[in-house]
Amino acid sequence: MKWTLTFYNHFLSLQKRYQQETPKQRLAEKAWFDRQRQQLQQLLDSVEVILN
Repeated sequence: MKWTLTFYNHFLSLQKRYQQETPKQRLAEKAWFDRQRQQLQQLLDSVEVILN
């Protein structure tokens, strides 16, 4: 039960933060995540090449 309350409180705080973000901040965060995802994919591709 304690874990559930902690999770819910964390979720509410994140929701509040997202509601306060500007569209410019959201786009910048999305761009950062996209770059990280692309770099991770490149790393995974490299590992796959090495393993094969």
